[in-house]
Amino acid sequence: MSTAAIIAEYNPFHLGHRYQFQKLRDHYHIDHILVLMSGNYVQRGEPALLEKHARAEAALRAGADLILELPVIFSTASSEYFARGALQILDQLQIADCLCFGTESDNLPELTKMAQILIEEPADFQTILKQSLKAGNNFPKARQLALSSYVSPDCAALLTHPNNILALEYLKAILLSKSRLKPLSIPRINADYHDTSYEKRFFSASALRALKNNPAQLAESLYKIDPSYDFTWPFLEFEDFSMILGEKILSVDELSKKSDLSPDLARRIRRLAPSYIGVTDFLNSLKTKNYTYTRISRALLHLMLGISDDVVSQALKKPLSYVKVLGFSEKGRSLLGKIDKRITLLLKNSDADKLSTDNRFFYEKNLSADALYRLVAMQKKKAILPPESQQKIRTTSSVSRSGV
Repeated sequence: MSTAAIIAEYNPFHLGHRYQFQKLRDHYHIDHILVLMSGNYVQRGEPALLEKHARAEAALRAGADLILELPVIFSTASSEYFARGALQILDQLQIADCLCFGTESDNLPELTKMAQILIEEPADFQTILKQSLKAGNNFPKARQLALSSYVSPDCAALLTHPNNILALEYLKAILLSKSRLKPLSIPRINADYHDTSYEKRFFSASALRALKNNPAQLAESLYKIDPSYDFTWPFLEFEDFSMILGEKILSVDELSKKSDLSPDLARRIRRLAPSYIGVTDFLNSLKTKNYTYTRISRALLHLMLGISDDVVSQALKKPLSYVKVLGFSEKGRSLLGKIDKRITLLLKNSDADKLSTDNRFFYEKNLSADALYRLVAMQKKKAILPPESQQKIRTTSSVSRSGV
C-alpha cells in the first residue's frame, strides 16, 4: 500500500487540485492521499479566503483520504520554514512514502541540483550571491540570479514561477532532514500560478481570489468546481482585519522581534503608522525594491497574530508531537491507526489535555488565531458562527465523494 503526502493550502480548492489527485491514483497507482493543509491563514501572509473546514471538506469530496492541519506558525512562515515545518510533521507521522507537489516545469533533476547548491553554499556561489545583493536586488531575486550564473541560465526561468520556488524548498527540506519521503512532481497544466483568467478549464487559485470583490461571481465559480461547496462562512481578505491590525501597529513595542520584521522594516512601519487607514493602503506604502509585497504582508500578519521568530525557531528545534485531524475517508481512517504512537491525534477537544507544555503553547496559538478569524467572519456576515470547539471532523459518511 502506498501513501502520497501533499502539503497544500487549497485557497481555494479547484479542479487543478482534483487533477493532482487523479494523476496520483491513475498514473502513479497511489492507494492513499494524505493532505497537510494550512488552516485559516496562508503562506502569502493573509487570511484564507474560505475557512479551513470548508476547504477540507471540498478536498475530501474530491478524493483526499486524510486531511491534517498545518499549524499557523508554519502555514504563515517564509517558504523555507513553511516547507521545513510541514516536512518535519510528515516525517514524524511515518505513514507517507512520497511527497507530491506541483511545479510549473517538469525538471525535477535541475531543481534538486539547485537545492543541493543552496544547502552546500559553495564559496563561488556565495560570492556571486553577495554581489547580486550589493547590486540592490532583494534576496529572492539575488538568489535567482546567482543560481542562474552558477548553474545555468535556465535557472532564471525556472525560478520565476512560485510553485518551482516552493518545490525547491521542499527538496531542500528533504535533503537537509534526510527524509524517507521521495519527491514526486506533477507539472501544472493549462494555467500559470499567476494567471487570473478563469476562462480555462484548470484556472488557478489566483484567478479565483481575483474575484474576491465580486462574492456572487466567486461563489458561482466555486459552485462549478464543487456544487457542494460550504458557504456558511463569508469570504475573507486581509482588508477585513484592518481595525485589528491597526491597533497592533499603533501599540506594539519592539516591532523588529516579530517574525519577518527586520529593523529597517520595523522603522518604516513606525514612521508610516500615523497614516494607517487600512491593510491594503499600508502594504502599498511599505513596499520597496528590497521588500516584496508578500514579505511585508507576512510580517504584518505575524504582528497581528503575535508570532515571533523565536516561536518558529522553537518549533523547528523541538518538533511538534501532535496533529489536528480535519477530515478523513473510510480509507483514511485506516491511516490514522498507522500514525506513530508518539504523535497525539487531536480528534476531539479533550485530546488537547494530553499535550505537553511546549505543544500546548503552539496549539493555543492556533486557537487564538482561529478565534480572531471567526470574530472577523461574524462581523462581516453579521451572524453567529460556530467556534472551533464545535467544529466536527469531516468524514465521507457526511459528504459525497466526487473524485474517486
